[in-house]
Amino acid sequence: MERVLTVIPAKGHSRRVPGKNRALLAGKPLVIHAVEQALASRVCGEICVGTDSVEIAELAREAGASVPFLRTDDVDDITPVGVAALNILRRYREKLNRTFDLLCLLLTTSPLRSAEDIRACRDVLLSRPDLDASMSFVRAEKHPAWAWKFADGGRIEPMFPDRCDLGRHELDPAYYVDGAVYWARVPFFEQAGGNQYAGRVGGHVMDPERAVDVDTPLDLAFAEYLLARERGR
Repeated sequence: MERVLTVIPAKGHSRRVPGKNRALLAGKPLVIHAVEQALASRVCGEICVGTDSVEIAELAREAGASVPFLRTDDVDDITPVGVAALNILRRYREKLNRTFDLLCLLLTTSPLRSAEDIRACRDVLLSRPDLDASMSFVRAEKHPAWAWKFADGGRIEPMFPDRCDLGRHELDPAYYVDGAVYWARVPFFEQAGGNQYAGRVGGHVMDPERAVDVDTPLDLAFAEYLLARERGR
């Protein structure tokens, strides 16, 4: 049985949505939605909330997560979440003498993901010994082949001139990383320095309505609407 560490990064501050990780969705802080989804999946092992906030730590512990230490050296706004997760893995090893086989990374900004999404993304990784990691994706509504850019002199031109006039049926489906779920084999993750985009990666495709990324107050309001509509069915 694989030893699993699930990391839920949850800083106490946020530039775009103040106090975002404590922001309420359906009356519950975003960080608690992530903890409860991890618990419901039954595959997340040790669920650790990585935070620099005493308040968030208390909320997380009450919800059933572990907060064995507060983040200190990796809490600035530009530290990638993968690097923060790598630091937490290191602290578990150095301070608690605990090591893990698999890492799961869940962002609080994907509050509509399901326990099944977490399990399905893990199953992609475990079903393919050749994979180093797996992550969740959502299909792009607007194909990147249709993107344009501003060039010198204020002109605007297609980024992919040989493909910009192709119809959807002529293009391979395109997907983007939604950030909801990430799994990795720990030895690879450590070797990659916490880079979530390195290695051989498998994908789990999520329904767009579960892949909402809360980055602004409008995103939070949209998530509230979708959750209320789902619960009203």
